[in-house]
Amino acid sequence: MNLGTGAAASLAMLLSVGCSQGTSAAGNPPQAGATAGMDAAAAVAGSADSAAGPDAADSAAGGSEATSADATAADSDSVDSTAASSQWCGAWAQATCALWTQCPLAVGGQNLAQCQQNLQKECQGSAALDQALAAGRIKFDAAKAAQCLEGLQKTSCPALYQAMTSQPGAAVAACAQVLVGQQPAGAACTHVGECAAGAQCVFGASCPGKCQAWSKVNQPCSAQAPCEPGVATCSGGSCAALASAVGGKCIDYQCALPLYCNVATGTCAQLGLADAPCTASGQLCWAGLTCFAPAGQSGTCKPLGVKGSACLSHANCNPLGPQGALLCIGGTCQVGPGPGAPCFDWQCSGGWCDSTALPPTCQGWPALGKPCALGALCGPGAVCSSGLCKALGAAGQPCLSGSECLSGACYGGTCAAGGKGPCG
Repeated sequence: MNLGTGAAASLAMLLSVGCSQGTSAAGNPPQAGATAGMDAAAAVAGSADSAAGPDAADSAAGGSEATSADATAADSDSVDSTAASSQWCGAWAQATCALWTQCPLAVGGQNLAQCQQNLQKECQGSAALDQALAAGRIKFDAAKAAQCLEGLQKTSCPALYQAMTSQPGAAVAACAQVLVGQQPAGAACTHVGECAAGAQCVFGASCPGKCQAWSKVNQPCSAQAPCEPGVATCSGGSCAALASAVGGKCIDYQCALPLYCNVATGTCAQLGLADAPCTASGQLCWAGLTCFAPAGQSGTCKPLGVKGSACLSHANCNPLGPQGALLCIGGTCQVGPGPGAPCFDWQCSGGWCDSTALPPTCQGWPALGKPCALGALCGPGAVCSSGLCKALGAAGQPCLSGSECLSGACYGGTCAAGGKGPCG
């Protein structure tokens, strides 16, 4: 069994920066994308030096007696934060994805270009981020940006895997310190990254939100007073510490990151990397990997199969192929039957299986504006709303819930951009 959103969220935490307080992944050796990222890192640092003036540039280069901390402060305070962070986001996404592909851990079926595009969008965020940078509510640290990209080039796959399985946030520490929130607890906030360490921006139905300090273990908690993520969970009105050791007891099916809850045993476990042991219904694999195991037996974590790869079940094949989900047919991953063809094992590629037909027959996904299949099913990029299929809403479009938005975030009846909150 391959892990879905839980592992993807954990890995996203490791890859994200700034407002998500995560780190970046890395591989070894670097590719052309990584080299371009390092060139951009030099450009970001150079633009900071230029903005700070010749004295600060000399200090950063070691040409004066000013300390490195002084030089960093001069750089960070004087650089055009909005422009520099935009430039850095592109370099970070390029370097992260290029290096990431060096390690044999395929996640989510994304290719290199898709990875770069998605990470850059996530990093750049929204107009609210630009406004927060310009107003000084978020600080862009050019020195940390350069250290982050240099770290991406130097960190090995074993170090990345160690961070993924036991040390979240430790792969490239500087990447978590590039965009730093400046608003203290109790202050207003318009972007999730504006709050200082130990607090998060809690939004109501409208903008602005309020920086709320994380509730600690055994303290009262609620939607407006959340527990520290990955460390504690709100259970029975107070924050309960999540187990951080393998074998610890799950609380509400949760464990301290990066562990997950093995529902078969009720205990915390590590997600399996490539070639790690696994079971199809308990010991899970990282997103992008699948448990290659006979029914009811243990096996090993393997990359999701491409067309022609050997398989034992549908779960061993890539569900995000360009022609729809690949199915395990005759022991190999293949494109399954399409609309009009009989279903295979109640499965179809690029559509849904109409089990009421004789024989069960594959049907194409309903067009936008048409009734949902079986009263609830719509194709990729669409959602069933009031019985009809409609496209997932972009930022600014009306919504009733986050499930109707591309970002997954609906505030005050409007889709937010990238889950960044109701302020844009």
